[in-house]
Amino acid sequence: MRYGDELRRSLMEGTKVLADAVGVTLGPSGRNVLLGGDPARATKDGATVVRELERLAGDRVSSLGLGLLRHASLTVAEGAGDGTTSAAVLGEAIYREAVRSSMPPPLLARELTEAAEAVCEWLAGKARPVDGQVQMAQVARVSCGEVGLAGLVTEAFTRVGKHGAVMIDEGDGAEDEIVWEEGYHWPGKAFYGAEQRWSPGTANVVLCDKRGVTTKEVAALLESIGGPVLWVAAEPGIVVPLLAANREKIESRVVPPPAHDADALEDLAALTGAGVWMDGIGPEAGKAQVEVGRGGVRIWDGEGDARDRAAGAEGARKAKLGGAMAVLKVGAFTGAQMSERR
Repeated sequence: MRYGDELRRSLMEGTKVLADAVGVTLGPSGRNVLLGGDPARATKDGATVVRELERLAGDRVSSLGLGLLRHASLTVAEGAGDGTTSAAVLGEAIYREAVRSSMPPPLLARELTEAAEAVCEWLAGKARPVDGQVQMAQVARVSCGEVGLAGLVTEAFTRVGKHGAVMIDEGDGAEDEIVWEEGYHWPGKAFYGAEQRWSPGTANVVLCDKRGVTTKEVAALLESIGGPVLWVAAEPGIVVPLLAANREKIESRVVPPPAHDADALEDLAALTGAGVWMDGIGPEAGKAQVEVGRGGVRIWDGEGDARDRAAGAEGARKAKLGGAMAVLKVGAFTGAQMSERR
């Protein structure tokens, strides 16, 4: 057991290990980190480094500090799409200064909130929209670290528009290429079978927003529609083990809906002709061509008609409903190189 300053120092040792390891990758001039394994690999991707560091040998308390900062930085990346390294470096610095100053937690939280608001206001005043292919290529170059790959990203966004969908997937060889595809696409990961691409062709699409569906309800629905089935639900509950156990009889995948999009299920309903299953409203399956893989979920050629919803939508929703999507297939010579370039 550890208490007080001894506990805080031990936690700080763990946060410092993580921040020091990932901090060297920060920015366009960041350096590589060598990760052990068979084979060993070098990477400049901060998120990869953070995911690799799970615990410290021989010190459970320091490992707890590392784990807390690891969770915080990955949560930032999941919500913002980037910023794993920045979150780890800033988080370690904030904790270190908090320990040094012995500031009471409520006061620290208030000071951090006020500082964050001030920084966001300053950044909003300095920000300017990306204008034209030259600036877009500059942003892509910083993100990709490669001129050639940055050029393909720029080409993809130029064609689909700034709100269009550009997804990353593994290529079939060593060359990079862009594949233009139609459909509604989102980076959802299947609750089972995520390691395999699932392309059943036309499938029944079930959109579930009801919590606590029963085995009897699911069995009755599956008996009425047959397979294959794409089940879309944020909280699928018993559906995952039920369909996973019976996927030899009924081809299926269960996936979450698009994150941070309150209109997603209704948009998918318009595309597929399905009804959203919720409390007080029973299930109504639709049909569409579907594909689920490591690159996400894609739905196209549905029985519905989304033109009216697309006409009233804006930005990314409008692009998705209109089917503006490019898939950037990244090439590599080895699996390690593929992981780094993706």
